[in-house]
Amino acid sequence: MDEKNILHLLSSIQVGIAKKGYTGSEKTTRWLNICCPFAPYTHASKTDKNPSFGITIKDGKPSSYKCFGCNKKGRLSALPSILGGYRKKDYSAQRLWAEIAETKSAASIPLPDWENSGLTINYSNRHVDPDQTTPDSISDAGYGPAVGLRYLRERGLTFLDVLRLNLRYDNHSKRVLFPVYDAYDKFAGFTGRSIQAERYLHKGNPKVKDYYGLKKREVFLRLRGKQQGKKIISEGLFDYARAVSYGYLNAHAILGTAITEEKLDILIQEADPVYLFLDNDLAGWQAMFGVPDKDGKLDTQQAWAFRLYKEIPVWIVPYPRSLTGEDPGGIKAKVIYDAHIKRAWFFTGKAPVDLLGDPLNTGKT
Repeated sequence: MDEKNILHLLSSIQVGIAKKGYTGSEKTTRWLNICCPFAPYTHASKTDKNPSFGITIKDGKPSSYKCFGCNKKGRLSALPSILGGYRKKDYSAQRLWAEIAETKSAASIPLPDWENSGLTINYSNRHVDPDQTTPDSISDAGYGPAVGLRYLRERGLTFLDVLRLNLRYDNHSKRVLFPVYDAYDKFAGFTGRSIQAERYLHKGNPKVKDYYGLKKREVFLRLRGKQQGKKIISEGLFDYARAVSYGYLNAHAILGTAITEEKLDILIQEADPVYLFLDNDLAGWQAMFGVPDKDGKLDTQQAWAFRLYKEIPVWIVPYPRSLTGEDPGGIKAKVIYDAHIKRAWFFTGKAPVDLLGDPLNTGKT
C-alpha cells in the first residue's frame, strides 16, 4: 500500500502519526515507523515513546506491520479489525477500505451510487428501454450493468432478469454484484459472486464476497419493495436469482444457512407464509430441522422451521430424492412448480426422522 493510503487508514482508525520516521530504502523495503497503537494493551509501560511500530510501504502491494516492542505483527489491512477488538470498536468499514486500497482500487473505484448507476425499468407495464442510461453515466459509479455476460446466460438469466434483479458487474474483481436492501428498503450494500473458474478461487479471492460492510445478520437478499407471491427462502445468490426469473418475485436468499434473531424478527413481523427451499444436502436439512446430538435427538435451537412455525405458516419444499446435493438454482421452472412448490408440505413441529432415507419426499410430518 502506498504511503498516502497508509496515512489515510491510520487516521481513519485514530492512530497517531504526529511522531513518525522512516527507515529502509526504495531498493530494499521502506518502513514507516510510528508509536505502537497496541501499547496501552500489550506494552509493559502502557506507552511507546519511541516509534517501534513499523509499517512496510509497498506501492501496489499489500503492506504489513510489526512492533519491535511487543512483537505484534500482521497484514496492514487486518489492523482495523484487530485494533478494534482491543478498543471495542467496529472498524469493519475501515478494514474493507484497506483491502480495496491494497489492490489499488480505493482511489479509482468509489462507493457506487447504486440507484443512479444502472438501467431503469418500469415494471408496471414490463417495458424495458435500454437507451434510458448511457455507458458514460454508468461508468461514473465504477460498476457497469451486467447485461450480456455469458456467465449469466449460461445460468439461465435473461436480459430482463438482469434488469429486474438490478445486477452490476465489477470488472476489477470479476464479480456479478447483487444489491441488498434492509427491511426499510434502504440500500445496505452488495454481495458479489465471482465468475472466475474454481481453479482461480482461493482464500484471498473467494467465490462469494460481500462489499462495504454488509451486515448479513440483519438482511435478506431480495427485491426492493413489498412483493407479492410465495415467499421462497433459499440459500444462494443464484437460487434467489432463478426463483425471481421464474416469477417468484418474493424470493429471498438468507446469505448462508446461519439463523439470526434479526432475520427471524423480519419474517415474523412481515407475517407472510414462508416456503423453505434450502439446498438438498445435509447442511440444508440441518438448517431447517436441527442437528442431531450424540443420542440422535435433534437440537432445534438453530433450526429455521422450528424457530418460525409457531409464529407464521411454514411450508417445506421437497426434492424428488433427498440429500442429492442439488440446489434450487439448478432446477427448471416447471419442475419447481409442479414437483416442488405444488407439493410443499405444511410444517407442524415434527421433523422427518429418516435422515438418510427420504426425509423430504414423504409429505408427512
